[in-house]
Amino acid sequence: MTMTAPPGVPQQELSTQATFPQTQSVPRNCTIYVNNLNDHIKTDVLERALRDIYSPFGSIKQIVCMKSYSRRGQAFIVYDSIDDAAKAVEKMNQIPFQGKPMHVTFARTKSYVNLIEEGIDVEPLKKIAKKRAKHAYKERKRAEKAKRKGDRAMGIKSKPQGGPGGAISSIGLPNNKLFVQNLPEDRTQSMMDQLFSPFEGFREVRLIDGRTDIAFVDYETDDQAERALNSLQNYQISPTHSLLIVFAKK
Repeated sequence: MTMTAPPGVPQQELSTQATFPQTQSVPRNCTIYVNNLNDHIKTDVLERALRDIYSPFGSIKQIVCMKSYSRRGQAFIVYDSIDDAAKAVEKMNQIPFQGKPMHVTFARTKSYVNLIEEGIDVEPLKKIAKKRAKHAYKERKRAEKAKRKGDRAMGIKSKPQGGPGGAISSIGLPNNKLFVQNLPEDRTQSMMDQLFSPFEGFREVRLIDGRTDIAFVDYETDDQAERALNSLQNYQISPTHSLLIVFAKK
C-alpha cells in the first residue's frame, strides 16, 4: 500500500505498519517520517515546534510539513546523519506532542536534499511525484464517488465531513464502539490492530466477512473511543482511501 510523497521529498511507499511503531525492516537513512501531529495549527508554527523538539538529536537540514487537507498532521525531518535520525526515531516514537502520540519511523527513501548532495538530478523525480500525486487524487475522488453510490444503494444517509467529496454515515451517539469506513481491500487484521491499538483502552478490531471496506473497533470507555476517532479521522491509509469514522449504533 502506498501514498504519495510531499513536495520536496521523493515518493515514499508507506504502509500502516510502517507508520506506527517500527515492526518491519525499513532502511536507516537521514530522513524520518512523523505523523499523527496536530492538524489544526499553521504549518509554519508546526515546523518551528518540531524543530525545537527534534533538534536536540542532531543538526536538521530540512523539515517539510504537509499543507494539503488530506496530508495535514504529517511531516518529514531530514538530519545531517543517520545516527541522529536513528536517535530521534528511538526516543520520539509514541511521545505525546500537543495532546497526541507521535508516530515516528524512518522514511523509506532519501529526501531531495540528500539526493542533491549526492549529485543526483532530482527534477525527473519531482515530475514523477507530481504525476503520481495527480493520479492518486483522481483515484481518491473515484473511490469516494463509488462509496457514496454504495451508501445510497444501502440506504445510508451521508453528510459532508472534513473535505470535498468526504462522506460519513450518520449512525450512532457517542459510545465505546467505532464504525470505521472506507478501508482499502488489502487491509489486514494486523494492520488495523497497529492503527488503533496505540490509543488507551483499546480492546479489539473486528473485520467483517464479505465487507473489506468497513470494521468495528472497541474501546473500554466512550472517552477513549472518542480520542481515537478524533485522532484518526480522515487519516489517509492509502492514496485512494481516507478513514471515515463514526460511533457505532449500539
